[in-house]
Amino acid sequence: MGACVQRAPHIARAVHQRGHWIGLHGYDHQSFPLLSAVELRQSLEKTRAAIAQACDLEPELLRDVRPPNGLFTPQILRWLQDWGYRPVMWSVVPEDWVCPGVPVVVNRVLQQTCNGSIIVLHDGYCGGAAVAEAVAQILPVLLNQGYRFRTIDQFWQLHAASAS
Repeated sequence: MGACVQRAPHIARAVHQRGHWIGLHGYDHQSFPLLSAVELRQSLEKTRAAIAQACDLEPELLRDVRPPNGLFTPQILRWLQDWGYRPVMWSVVPEDWVCPGVPVVVNRVLQQTCNGSIIVLHDGYCGGAAVAEAVAQILPVLLNQGYRFRTIDQFWQLHAASAS
């Protein structure tokens, strides 16, 4: 979220410097269907600018958008396409934001993951320290099962290559 990046740009910078891909989630977690086209575009552009500045990136590289609460409408998808953004959803959602405990989150992720999965986990007040502990348990298991991890950008590149 853009507001989080503005409050702590050093965190976004550290995430980027570690090789993670950063996408847009709106400026302040407002549900996209509740926003006008102008409001949505401003939210995304403000978020994009905050991330680009914090991470010393070209704003055009920041194109991937995951909507708060997973809510896209056909109109929003058309706007995103017109504006040059790429919508991103998930296939594995362990509902970690309700804080069911690390063992439950780990079990849910491991049960739901398959080839091509996109796993969504939450930090901050919706996940906090538990997300780091859960990831520390999830990654070795999935790696041992032969899974390889890709950034969303790499995922798009693989998709484009396979479509050619």
